[in-house]
Amino acid sequence: MDIKEIFNIVKTHMPITTDSRDCPEGSVFLALKGETFDGNKFAVSALQKGCAIAIVDDTDIIGTSGEQVVFNDNGTAEISLENGRQGMLILVDNTLQTYKDLAREHRRQFNIPVVGVTGTNGRQPRRNSLLPCWARNTTCTTPEATSTMMWECQRRCSNSPASTRLQLSRWVHRILAT
Repeated sequence: MDIKEIFNIVKTHMPITTDSRDCPEGSVFLALKGETFDGNKFAVSALQKGCAIAIVDDTDIIGTSGEQVVFNDNGTAEISLENGRQGMLILVDNTLQTYKDLAREHRRQFNIPVVGVTGTNGRQPRRNSLLPCWARNTTCTTPEATSTMMWECQRRCSNSPASTRLQLSRWVHRILAT
């Protein structure tokens, strides 16, 4: 199954969670691995708690009644859960890479510029000085960003001199144009 197929399935079951203790009803559990944990071990538990889909990268998944889960040729498996519901497992090569690929596929849905502010020092002040420019003709697509960004943009615009706003606006426009 390629990333576009997975994305089309996942986008109807948002949000994606990586914490099996927080499984909103109908969501997607993505089983990440770390040095001291393996999310694949919690995939069935996440389905039991409310997730509709679990994305895993290990075929050694034990179902609710102790049986080994068998994946189809397309990398999916339907399992019956103890609560009477059905759950879907999607097998991928690497869940972390799949997470990145899903984010990239989601980003491709929007025809908007992306600006990254990076570096060791000065990110916060630089970001804060650029917010008024971004806020003028920008709609935030992330719910968390909307309230924070719009509030901060409105506050900063009212305190910024017009010449500063114009200078920053030209600077941001030059970045976006390249």
